[in-house]
Amino acid sequence: MRKLVLTTLIAPAALAPAGSAGARQLPLPAHVRRAVGWASRGVGSIADQAAAGAVTFLVSLVIGRFIGADGLGLFAVTNVAFLFIASLHNGALLEPFSVFAPRRAEDEKAAYRGFIARGCAVVIAGTSVAVALILVAWSSMSAPSTATLLGLAGSALYASVLLLQLVVRRHFYIEGQVPQAAVQSLACLALVAAGLALYVWMAPASVAGVYVVLAGASALVCAAQLPRFSRMSAAPAATQARVFAAEHWRYGRWVLATAPLYVGAVQGYYLIAASLLTAEEVGYLKAAETMIGPFGQVATGLTMLLLPLTARHMDRMSGGQRRRNLLKALGLFVGLGIAYAVVLSCFGDLLLKLAFGPTIAAGATPLILLIAPVPVLWAAAITAGMVLSAMRRPEILFVAYLLATLVMVFAGSLLMAAFGITGAIMGLLASWLTLATTQLAAAWWIS
Repeated sequence: MRKLVLTTLIAPAALAPAGSAGARQLPLPAHVRRAVGWASRGVGSIADQAAAGAVTFLVSLVIGRFIGADGLGLFAVTNVAFLFIASLHNGALLEPFSVFAPRRAEDEKAAYRGFIARGCAVVIAGTSVAVALILVAWSSMSAPSTATLLGLAGSALYASVLLLQLVVRRHFYIEGQVPQAAVQSLACLALVAAGLALYVWMAPASVAGVYVVLAGASALVCAAQLPRFSRMSAAPAATQARVFAAEHWRYGRWVLATAPLYVGAVQGYYLIAASLLTAEEVGYLKAAETMIGPFGQVATGLTMLLLPLTARHMDRMSGGQRRRNLLKALGLFVGLGIAYAVVLSCFGDLLLKLAFGPTIAAGATPLILLIAPVPVLWAAAITAGMVLSAMRRPEILFVAYLLATLVMVFAGSLLMAAFGITGAIMGLLASWLTLATTQLAAAWWIS
């Protein structure tokens, strides 16, 4: 009788054919589910960053082929303006969004998303008016070319539309929907490729026209995704809006001060290099530095994935837990940096030849072994910066970037004057070392 009862209880599940309605599938262990979830989000983050980076590469390729060297030069200049405007957007909205949104109670999230949407309108209007006034003042004081003015206006237009797209993208990361962010970036890449192909086929290309194509592709993506974001949002009450605005200002003012400092330091370093090195050597330096760019894309994607999660739990962690999590994240990022440095050291010559051709590769290859440690230092700096952002200590990030900038400008200038292009690499290493050690020491100390 006991055997009959046991057989009756287990037979429907154990003996049902696979795939039938009566079959039960054993659930995966919790650690396997977590591993699969993190793997899918990691792959989605890398795909997202790869697609976003491919847009810039595709634009440079099209401008170089269909407009020429002058167009690439104008694109480089206007891209600095674009990066500056994008850094303002990031400081005012995107990074505070990543830090504060995970901390919101469920009944506050809709109002907070409404506050972010309203903030987009304010920031876009403010930067647009500022760019217009700057262009008018510049036109009255000198005689810039029409192509330059239109290029700068186009970069501002693209930065404004892109902000809306990036808000939705950042929301995907905050909610753990990273594959959706990858789909967004891949769709945008496909639209940009199709738009640029149609543009160069129909009319003579210009830098301003390329920016219009980029803005149009971003606008189409926004048209598909913003309605859903709007339905998840609600108008915040006046009291809530004041609280949200005060939090953003306390945090975002330091990010606003840090981002232009970083953009200016990078561009300023190349201006110093141009005055102390030959144009050919500056080209070799840029080619070698380009080889570490993909690591930055991957690290940025992982940061966007991990920052909301870290910010969500940071307030509930003890000092010991914070330090253990810092060490875990440091192991992940630095491990990736070491792996990238090894690959770059072994295959840098081949990668340079594929990217720039044998002539530039011959001059830049000797620099690869010198610049290979940068991803490791970059990884350490990104890890500490992420933890400090989650702890809402952006003023420490500002001080760290200020010190790194001073080292890059002054020590880099002396090293370039003494050792030439090798000294330029040494200056970059010294700057990254300053940034990484300063941020790591601060994150460990205040944890």
